[in-house]
Order: sequence, then structure tokens, then C-alpha cells
Amino acid sequence: MLDFSEIPIETKTTVLGKIHEELQSAPGLQVLLENVYLLIQEEFECSEILVSIFDFYRDELVYYSPGSKPVLTEFKLKVGEGLAGVVAASHLSRRVESLQEYAPSRTIFQAFGVTSEHVLASPLIRRGVVLGVVEVFFPEQSTRFTEAELRYLRVISYQIATGLNYFRLREQ
Repeated sequence: MLDFSEIPIETKTTVLGKIHEELQSAPGLQVLLENVYLLIQEEFECSEILVSIFDFYRDELVYYSPGSKPVLTEFKLKVGEGLAGVVAASHLSRRVESLQEYAPSRTIFQAFGVTSEHVLASPLIRRGVVLGVVEVFFPEQSTRFTEAELRYLRVISYQIATGLNYFRLREQ
């Protein structure tokens, strides 16, 4: 696994600048989510990425596919329910190596074809408001996650939330 503390600050700044630039230029949710998937795949050696976006009207997290269409109605979670719901409610990132206590999430992940239970999940927060959750899955054979990886996902999540907020403002 990559040791993020060894990455020079110039590289980190360049990567974050690229994320910010690409997310800010996204003309729609589809491009925004495609950029999110590409950028996270570049930064982490992950097997899958899922993004859920908070629906303020229904008070639930809705999972989106890379094509940006909301996935079937059963792929929604209330805040506090499942992994994404717990992350959204607590406003805290989580490192999970077993989905035993997150049964609703396990069902959703299986429907997406995700078999890994090694997950880093981070809320997408902008100005104290949860806009969604990003869940990054790692192959079963990967080593344990480091605290540096979780911190790095938090930084990327902030940039994603900035782009998502910008998208929402443009759509209103």
C-alpha cells in the first residue's frame, strides 16, 4: 500500500488542484461522478467505488452508478442506516474490514457485484452539511488500511463535496 506521508507536498497540491479543477468544470452530475471515479482510482489501488448522494427532500442517501443515474429504489439508505448512513450521521470517516454490523449495506453492495468487505468510507461535507458519502473498496488480499489513507480520503472527499456543492448551486 502507498504511504501517503512519503508523497511530497508539491505532488499532493498538484493532485488536489487537479481534483478541484476537474470537479468545478463538471457540467453535470454524470461528468462529476465520472471524474470522482477516475480520480479515486488513480489515487487508491481499489477494486470498486460507490457514491451515495443525500436527497434532502426524502432525507435519504441514494446510490448512483458511474453513469450517474440513481439506481433502483431499494438502493437507498436513511441517515444512520447501513455504512453510508452511519458515516453521514456521524460526519466521521470509517475504516471497515467486515460488514457484519452493516446488513443493509451488504445487500446493496452485493447487488452492485461488490464482494469486498474492506472499505474506507468518508462523508462528503461542505460547510457542515453532508452532501453524500464515498465508499472505496479494496481487494480482500490487500493489507490493512493505514490512518494516512483514511486522512487522504478525507481530503479528497472535501474536494468532491466542493464540486458536488458547485453542481447543486448551478442546477438551482
